[in-house]
This record gives sequence, C-alpha cells and structure tokens, in this order.
Amino acid sequence: MYEWSETDILVNEAIANAVDAFRDHSITTGKIDITFTKKNDSTGYLSFHNNAPAMTEKQFYGKSGYHKVSFSSKQKGQGIGFAGVGAKLFLVSKQGGEIVTITGKNESDFMASKMYRTSNDVEFKTTEKYPLKEILEIPEYVHKFGTTYSVKINSHAYDELKQKLPGIIQFWWNYALISKQITITIDGKSLSPWLPRGDQYRKIFPWKKQKIPALCFISKEKIPPLRRHIVYTVFGKRIFNKELDLAIRIKGDFADRVFCIVDLSILADQLTSNKENFKKGIHTNDCKSKVEDGFWGFLEDQKLLNVEFQQDIQVVTNELTQQLDKLLDMKDFKDLNPFLNPRKRTSLTLDEGGDTVVGEELGQGPGDGASSKDGDGSDRGIGDGASLIEDEDADRIASKKEKKAKGIKLVFTKKLQTHNEEARVEIKAGAIVIDELHPVYLRYKNEPNKLKNYNLMRIVIESLIRHKNEEITWDAKETMYRFRNLLHAMMGIR
Repeated sequence: MYEWSETDILVNEAIANAVDAFRDHSITTGKIDITFTKKNDSTGYLSFHNNAPAMTEKQFYGKSGYHKVSFSSKQKGQGIGFAGVGAKLFLVSKQGGEIVTITGKNESDFMASKMYRTSNDVEFKTTEKYPLKEILEIPEYVHKFGTTYSVKINSHAYDELKQKLPGIIQFWWNYALISKQITITIDGKSLSPWLPRGDQYRKIFPWKKQKIPALCFISKEKIPPLRRHIVYTVFGKRIFNKELDLAIRIKGDFADRVFCIVDLSILADQLTSNKENFKKGIHTNDCKSKVEDGFWGFLEDQKLLNVEFQQDIQVVTNELTQQLDKLLDMKDFKDLNPFLNPRKRTSLTLDEGGDTVVGEELGQGPGDGASSKDGDGSDRGIGDGASLIEDEDADRIASKKEKKAKGIKLVFTKKLQTHNEEARVEIKAGAIVIDELHPVYLRYKNEPNKLKNYNLMRIVIESLIRHKNEEITWDAKETMYRFRNLLHAMMGIR
C-alpha cells in the first residue's frame, strides 16, 4: 500500500491529516507544533499538535468516525490523508505500538483516546467509557486548543526521528512550507523549507481553462535525484517527481541543477489510494504533458537548451521508421502513436466542391507552417504568405483534410544520465531516444544485422508500449497481445 519507510508514513500522515483539518475549516495559515517527550530509557512520544478546531463528539466517538481504521473515512479528492490510517498502521510496527489522541477546546474541556496493539488486533479506549488516567500517559502533558496526536515509539525510532524529522518534512511538505500554507515547529524551533542556492522563478502553466502554479529553480549546486526535475504536489504535499533525461538537449551540467515544484491540487480527485501517485488516464496524462511543456518552455526561456542535438547524437530515419510510420497510421495501431494529437487537426485547401466557407489572412510572423511567398493556403506561413481561415462572411470554398502525425525518428545517444531503460519516447525531442550504453544494446551491437535489427525492433516497440501504459493501464495479457501484434506486423506477418 505504501512505498516509503514506516517513519515517513507516520510523519507524513500525521501532517497530512492536520492539513486536511485546516482545509476543512478554511484555515490558510495552519500551524503544527511537533514535540519529542522521553518517557523512559526504552520509550518516548512524538506529538503533533495542530490549531484547527477540535473534532466533535460524533467525529471522535462515532462508530464510523476517527477510530475506524478504514480508507472510506476520506472521500475521494477531499483530502491528502486518511484520517490517520497511515499512522495507525504504525501501531503494528515493532517501532510503535500506541497512539494517544487529545482533541478539545482547552486543558479542562477535551476528549482523549488511546489506540494500542494487542496480540492479534488493534483496540482502543476513549474517555467516553474509560477514566483519563488509563489513556493519557504522556509525561507533563497539558492540552490546548485543537488536536494533539501522539505516537509512542521505541528508543531506536525516537533517536532516528530526532535526527531525520526535519529532512523528512522538508522532503514531503517543502511546497507547503515555501508557500506558507503551514508553519511547523519542532521542539519550539521553526522549520524552514529546503531551498538550494540559486535563482527562483514563479511560473503559471496553462492547462485548458486552469492555471497551474509552479516554482522553477536554477541551482548553483547539484540537486538530489528525488528532487529533479518536476515535483508534483497536491495541497502542499509531494506526490512524486519525474526525472527527465535532459542531457540530450540541455547545456552543460544544468540537467543536475534545474527543477520545478508544481501545484497539481486540481487533480486531487485523481490520486491513487495511497496518495503517492495519480491514477492513469487521458485526463491526468494530458495535464502532466502540459506541465512538461511548460517546464521545457522555462528552460528555453532561460536559454539553457541547445539549439540542435549534441554532435555525438545520431538522428535516424530509415526503413524501420518508415515501416513504423505506415503501421502507426493504421486503425489497429494508431493509438500507440505518441506523436499523433488525440484531437484531429485539419488543414484547409481551396476546393469548389468543399463545404467550408473561408477567407484569406496574411501571415504575420512565425507560425507552425512552412515559409512561402504566396502560400498554398494549407497552413499559417511566415512573412508575406497568406493562409486560409474559416469565415462565414467570406466568398471562397475549401475542404478540410486531416493532418497526419509527424514521422517517427530514432535518436541514438550516449548522453543519458541513467541506463534503466533501453529506449524511451521523448515527445519534446519528437523522437524515440535509444540508449547506446544500455547493457542489452551493447550486447547486440556487434551481432549479425538480422539479429541486431530484430533487437532494435523489440526496443522501439517496447518503448511505445511503455509510453502508452503511462496514460492507460493494461493487464499483462493485453500488454503482451499489443506487443506481439505490432512486432509481427513489423516482421510482415499479419
């Protein structure tokens, strides 16, 4: 269910549910005070206090309320935590074993509970039925307005968290700290966000009618891999980062020194159950693609990109790519073409038998069509060229023709920073980038042409399948079916 360490889960969920409480009560500057309290040589308490209004009796004592360890306690898209589920799971850890929660108005008006591990289950006691002395064992604890969440931990976890807690919070909640959505203290000392030395830029990435806030950085020092290059966040919490292979296009060592923190709270309802990724789908894929476009645009604006591919990068179009172009234009394989716009794009061509009324527009500056003195009306040109536009008041007739996708290009490079995949689709490069230093590629490099070409086909098809799988989930059977059919078609077997 969770991909990170037990201590990360504990800290992350405690803060996440405080943030949810702030959002539920429209608190824009929530405060979380974290304290360490040593009970004896073998145990201690880690406590998280937030200043959101206390839980109601129904929320706290109710049968379906706070103490029910269930994912259903959070509705889809309404929060970044699970009402403590992640931290409650810490109960069954060897490092934990007990959680005390106190919620109320002041030191004399509050409710409390203790959740604890038994030999085969998790039980709890509340002040609704049990005296306070059986629940509250934290030394010298005095309650104040809000909710305090205290976890009993062994000496090993206590010492580890004493050392690592600031870094854990800065890793997961850096954007919340930077944007001042929350302030956090640890034993009374304010925690600052993690910010590298260098330049910071506030950006807005447009997507449909939405505006996505982002912070882009050019650091003077190398950035740790888990903070490169695009860090997606929701409600201030890190979801995951996407590390791009920038080396094929970026100057010098900037690939190790640039990153962007993006606020994708608009996709909160698309988070997976563990809140550590987004669900796969065309909607989320399109949004993330626009964010990547924005990041590339930022790099270009800062003049960090090479105009052309580096000299030791070989761009290839050959018989294989021509065959792929034909197959990926066919109905059976069209959905695997990463360079085909999902929305049909059309061009206008003068045609007395057409059904579209058009007028002329003179070219004004650079566009996405070819340069032409007169222009053939097929697209926006440059300079004096004219292009056709739909105009109901005009008097010329044209027909619409669907534009074809750009052809497949293969880019062979020795510049990739990692060698985890043999090839990957790079939309911004407009090509399938093949890692010439990948061990498998090197293994077949000097084999006979027939075997070498088969391996190249396999690499290319695998990259197409994997890229498609980022937007839609196939089971193993469907994945193998797709791979086999395209491979056979490439070999001329249908």
